[in-house]
Amino acid sequence: MKWDFVFVCTVLIFGIWAFGFYSNFSVETIPEEEEEIPYAFCGVGANAENIRSTSRGGEIELGKALFKANCANCHAKNMKSKLTGPALGGVEGRWADYPREDLYDWIRNSQKMIAEGHPRATELWNEWQPTIMNNYPNLTDAEIESILDYIDAIYVSF
Repeated sequence: MKWDFVFVCTVLIFGIWAFGFYSNFSVETIPEEEEEIPYAFCGVGANAENIRSTSRGGEIELGKALFKANCANCHAKNMKSKLTGPALGGVEGRWADYPREDLYDWIRNSQKMIAEGHPRATELWNEWQPTIMNNYPNLTDAEIESILDYIDAIYVSF
């Protein structure tokens, strides 16, 4: 009986050790798969790292980084699926009836536009409430253009 207890304890200790050892090889240690930005939608930038630029001057690689840092928690990376927020593919077309600055203002402070009664902002709010989009007041026009160019490149490639 004593040896059964020792055997069980030994197996448990070994199991705990093995689990701890192998848990170091978790998914977190596997590098995130890089999504390829299609060259068909971007030209080669002027810098040495070949940042791909668009005809509007947005930098797709910058847009990708900004999207991941600011948008990816709520918006699908394929730009076609709805998550916490709407699918972003085609967003420029959905805002085409308004000045481009309105889209910038929406990204920077959506609740202000809703409070002011902007028609597109109100339409989005009615569809997605009570979900409130985060504000990004520090994004520059150029950074927003980069995000929009990245969204468009991914959207048309899927």
